[in-house]
Amino acid sequence: MSKATENQQNAQVGIVTVPMQEWNETNAKISRICGMLETLVKDKMPDYLTIRQVCEMLKIQRATFYRYKNNGLKISVIGKKSFVKNEDLTAFLEKGAV
Repeated sequence: MSKATENQQNAQVGIVTVPMQEWNETNAKISRICGMLETLVKDKMPDYLTIRQVCEMLKIQRATFYRYKNNGLKISVIGKKSFVKNEDLTAFLEKGAV
């Protein structure tokens, strides 16, 4: 007997019957949990932000971003892309150099 056939014979399948109202309530709870998880992931700040992300977050134009850079906002270059460390942005904003 092949390994695949042996695995198929050992696999067990069960069918569970759940009242429709209970299924709908459970499904709604799962949907709410998924929504909360998506919110948590979106709200978590990444360690590095792109220039675009910084501009969108602060609701500023790129020219304003580069003015901030000239006023001391630190930029990290990784490869050919520029990023701002979340902690550097926070420190810059707290310093009030905007």
